[in-house]
Amino acid sequence: MTLRLIQLDPRLTQDAAVALWDQISAHPGALALDASQVRHLSAAALQVLLVAARRAPLRLDAPSDALCDALTRLGAGDLIGGAA
Repeated sequence: MTLRLIQLDPRLTQDAAVALWDQISAHPGALALDASQVRHLSAAALQVLLVAARRAPLRLDAPSDALCDALTRLGAGDLIGGAA
């Protein structure tokens, strides 16, 4: 299975979430998200990640400690392990 790679912004704000959704919507199918630089996760960005994971296989590559902490605290730690 070929994964489309998307680089996540360091600050996943509401505006960044809209842009991310546009990228995800334009390329249906399996995704790999480079999450190595993420320092901030907004609720809107979390929603985008959760919906994307329900639509198609999703893998977070090298998630930053800040992202892992935020996902765990928000009850979405399953996203850290790969496909959700």
